[in-house]
Amino acid sequence: MIRRISALAAALCVLCLAGCGMDTLLTGLGTTAETTGVPGGEDLGIEAMSGDELIGYLLASAEEAYALARENYEARVPGDITELPMEGACRDILLGMVSDGDFNVAIHYTIAPSGIIYKYFPEDGDWGIIYRPGYSG
Repeated sequence: MIRRISALAAALCVLCLAGCGMDTLLTGLGTTAETTGVPGGEDLGIEAMSGDELIGYLLASAEEAYALARENYEARVPGDITELPMEGACRDILLGMVSDGDFNVAIHYTIAPSGIIYKYFPEDGDWGIIYRPGYSG
Protein backbone atom coordinates (compact mmCIF):
# COMPACT_ATOMS: atom_id res chain seq x y z
CA MET A 1 0.00 0.00 0.00
CA ILE A 2 2.80 2.43 0.92
CA ARG A 3 4.61 1.60 -2.33
CA ARG A 4 1.49 2.36 -4.35
CA ILE A 5 1.03 5.69 -2.60
CA SER A 6 4.71 6.56 -3.18
CA ALA A 7 4.47 5.57 -6.84
CA LEU A 8 1.28 7.58 -7.24
CA ALA A 9 2.86 10.62 -5.55
CA ALA A 10 5.95 10.37 -7.79
CA ALA A 11 3.77 10.12 -10.91
CA LEU A 12 1.75 13.12 -9.77
CA CYS A 13 4.95 15.15 -9.26
CA VAL A 14 6.17 14.27 -12.77
CA LEU A 15 2.83 15.32 -14.27
CA CYS A 16 2.85 18.58 -12.30
CA LEU A 17 6.37 19.43 -13.45
CA ALA A 18 5.51 18.58 -17.04
CA GLY A 19 2.33 20.67 -16.85
CA CYS A 20 4.24 23.67 -15.53
CA GLY A 21 6.65 23.51 -18.44
CA MET A 22 9.62 22.79 -16.21
CA ASP A 23 12.36 20.75 -17.79
CA THR A 24 14.05 19.88 -14.51
CA LEU A 25 13.67 16.15 -15.00
CA LEU A 26 14.97 16.22 -18.56
CA THR A 27 17.99 18.38 -17.85
CA GLY A 28 18.83 16.18 -14.87
CA LEU A 29 19.06 13.24 -17.26
CA GLY A 30 21.63 14.93 -19.45
CA THR A 31 19.35 16.27 -22.15
CA THR A 32 19.30 19.92 -23.00
CA ALA A 33 16.36 22.23 -23.23
CA GLU A 34 16.32 25.04 -25.75
CA THR A 35 16.27 28.40 -24.05
CA THR A 36 16.04 31.90 -25.42
CA GLY A 37 17.19 33.95 -22.49
CA VAL A 38 15.41 34.47 -19.24
CA PRO A 39 11.69 33.71 -18.96
CA GLY A 40 9.91 37.00 -19.51
CA GLY A 41 13.12 38.65 -20.76
CA GLU A 42 13.44 40.09 -24.23
CA ASP A 43 16.44 39.87 -26.48
CA LEU A 44 17.94 43.36 -26.45
CA GLY A 45 20.07 42.76 -29.54
CA ILE A 46 23.38 43.03 -27.69
CA GLU A 47 25.18 41.17 -30.46
CA ALA A 48 24.48 44.12 -32.77
CA MET A 49 25.43 46.83 -30.26
CA SER A 50 28.63 48.75 -30.78
CA GLY A 51 31.22 48.75 -28.01
CA ASP A 52 30.16 52.26 -26.98
CA GLU A 53 26.49 51.25 -26.83
CA LEU A 54 27.34 48.22 -24.72
CA ILE A 55 29.41 50.36 -22.32
CA GLY A 56 26.58 52.89 -22.16
CA TYR A 57 24.13 50.13 -21.23
CA LEU A 58 26.48 48.87 -18.50
CA LEU A 59 27.04 52.32 -17.01
CA ALA A 60 23.34 53.21 -17.15
CA SER A 61 22.29 49.93 -15.52
CA ALA A 62 24.98 48.99 -13.00
CA GLU A 63 25.51 51.56 -10.24
CA GLU A 64 28.89 50.12 -9.22
CA ALA A 65 30.25 50.40 -12.76
CA TYR A 66 28.96 53.95 -13.08
CA ALA A 67 30.54 54.98 -9.77
CA LEU A 68 33.90 53.50 -10.75
CA ALA A 69 33.78 55.18 -14.17
CA ARG A 70 33.40 58.50 -12.35
CA GLU A 71 36.61 57.61 -10.46
CA ASN A 72 38.59 57.37 -13.73
CA TYR A 73 38.10 53.66 -14.35
CA GLU A 74 37.81 52.83 -18.03
CA ALA A 75 35.38 50.39 -19.61
CA ARG A 76 36.60 48.37 -22.57
CA VAL A 77 34.89 45.85 -24.83
CA PRO A 78 37.57 43.31 -25.82
CA GLY A 79 35.29 41.44 -28.24
CA ASP A 80 35.23 38.30 -26.08
CA ILE A 81 32.14 36.16 -25.63
CA THR A 82 31.29 34.28 -22.43
CA GLU A 83 28.94 31.32 -22.74
CA LEU A 84 26.68 31.10 -19.70
CA PRO A 85 24.19 28.30 -19.03
CA MET A 86 20.62 29.32 -19.88
CA GLU A 87 21.88 32.56 -21.43
CA GLY A 88 24.08 31.56 -24.33
CA ALA A 89 26.59 33.98 -25.81
CA CYS A 90 27.15 37.02 -23.59
CA ARG A 91 29.39 39.97 -24.48
CA ASP A 92 32.21 40.88 -22.12
CA ILE A 93 33.10 44.31 -20.78
CA LEU A 94 36.19 44.95 -18.68
CA LEU A 95 36.47 47.78 -16.19
CA GLY A 96 39.92 48.83 -15.10
CA MET A 97 42.64 51.45 -15.00
CA VAL A 98 45.67 52.18 -17.11
CA SER A 99 48.95 52.09 -15.23
CA ASP A 100 52.38 52.34 -16.90
CA GLY A 101 50.70 51.88 -20.28
CA ASP A 102 49.00 48.61 -19.26
CA PHE A 103 45.27 48.14 -18.82
CA ASN A 104 44.70 46.47 -15.45
CA VAL A 105 41.31 44.79 -15.18
CA ALA A 106 39.48 45.42 -11.93
CA ILE A 107 36.07 43.96 -12.78
CA HIS A 108 34.91 41.61 -15.52
CA TYR A 109 31.27 41.99 -16.61
CA THR A 110 29.28 40.18 -19.25
CA ILE A 111 25.90 41.10 -20.71
CA ALA A 112 23.38 38.47 -21.78
CA PRO A 113 21.05 38.83 -24.78
CA SER A 114 18.21 39.25 -22.26
CA GLY A 115 19.94 42.36 -20.85
CA ILE A 116 20.98 40.73 -17.59
CA ILE A 117 24.38 41.98 -16.45
CA TYR A 118 26.68 39.50 -14.72
CA LYS A 119 29.81 40.23 -12.72
CA TYR A 120 32.63 37.72 -12.37
CA PHE A 121 33.63 36.96 -8.78
CA PRO A 122 37.16 35.50 -8.97
CA GLU A 123 37.17 34.44 -5.32
CA ASP A 124 34.20 32.14 -6.08
CA GLY A 125 35.15 31.41 -9.67
CA ASP A 126 31.57 32.14 -10.71
CA TRP A 127 29.27 34.76 -12.19
CA GLY A 128 26.59 36.64 -10.26
CA ILE A 129 23.69 38.74 -11.48
CA ILE A 130 24.09 42.41 -10.63
CA TYR A 131 21.35 43.81 -12.87
CA ARG A 132 18.15 42.34 -14.25
CA PRO A 133 15.94 44.47 -16.55
CA GLY A 134 12.58 45.22 -15.00
CA TYR A 135 13.69 44.59 -11.42
CA SER A 136 14.57 47.24 -8.92
CA GLY A 137 15.85 47.04 -5.41
